[in-house]
Amino acid sequence: MNSNLQIASTDKEVIIENRNKEANLHEFFIVFGVISILIALFQLFNNETKLFAKIFISVWLCGWFTLMFPLTRVFLLKKFGKENIQLSEDRLTVEYFYFNKMQIIVDCQIINIQSLAVHGSFNNRGKDLFYEGKGKVVVQVLNKEFFFGKFIKENEAKYIVSLIQSARDKNFNPNLSLISDELKESKKDVPLQFKNETLRKLYKWRFYIVAPIAFLFFLQDFLNNNSNYNDLKVKGIVTKVTASFITNFLGDSYYYYFITNNGVKIERSGKCHDEEGFNKQYKNLKIIYNPDNPNVFLEYQDFLDYNIFSKIFLLLFCTVFLTVWVGIVIRGISSYSSSERKGLLN
Repeated sequence: MNSNLQIASTDKEVIIENRNKEANLHEFFIVFGVISILIALFQLFNNETKLFAKIFISVWLCGWFTLMFPLTRVFLLKKFGKENIQLSEDRLTVEYFYFNKMQIIVDCQIINIQSLAVHGSFNNRGKDLFYEGKGKVVVQVLNKEFFFGKFIKENEAKYIVSLIQSARDKNFNPNLSLISDELKESKKDVPLQFKNETLRKLYKWRFYIVAPIAFLFFLQDFLNNNSNYNDLKVKGIVTKVTASFITNFLGDSYYYYFITNNGVKIERSGKCHDEEGFNKQYKNLKIIYNPDNPNVFLEYQDFLDYNIFSKIFLLLFCTVFLTVWVGIVIRGISSYSSSERKGLLN
């Protein structure tokens, strides 16, 4: 049984240790975040980085640190924090331990508990990444509310409430069993109640299935680009293009070409904002090309500004973005009923 609770019971009391085990997603984001921050700091203090880029990186770092602080805090709470819940037929005690510091959350007689309930939502995994919450069990003692049971699942919260309720009803049952939270019996560990079992499994394991595939896909592109750049460093020839500005009913566009040393004509065209933008970017454009493969070329300024660390950051960013996007698509599909999905796909 996959549970956060370690339960020890005797005929007179139950001792429950709540130590959360599910921090894999936090570890993934923290590793990605640390790598991203190191790359950003390198770019920030790189003398070759332009002023506008440094301003952008500084703003990005402020936002990223704002996200990383609560994410890291929740991760540390899950890894190093634990709750001890001690319940007998006449007393409830809840202690919270974090880095060898102990805090008493509740210490009261059962007779003084006026009410108790399961508290909060169990389906917001995104929020749980950044927010520890008050706790999933709330008890009211002498008109004051106390919350405990951080990061536990719904069946675990109901189990604790049932134990306390049995003591309140003078029918204390220390051997009450925790209902299994295996996926076949419960699907509360995912944000949606998926009707399709394949979708549910794909959503649950998307970071372990989609992320490696996305990483390998973008890694191949990264390696190809880096190989082309290294070839241009060794063999590259710099030349000026012949460019023209085109405007028609489809909008403004550019067209340019250059002739290689072997007499091969290479052409490119695409959209541009206006003539002023064209004059600034393409009128005096230089490119650097590989004479062995002239279709491999870079704008000369892009070649000079090429930085492998920014490419690594782009690789990681695209991997995470695609993985998150797949999760959003799966949730979107699962929001339809079976009949609605059938009509949509047909």
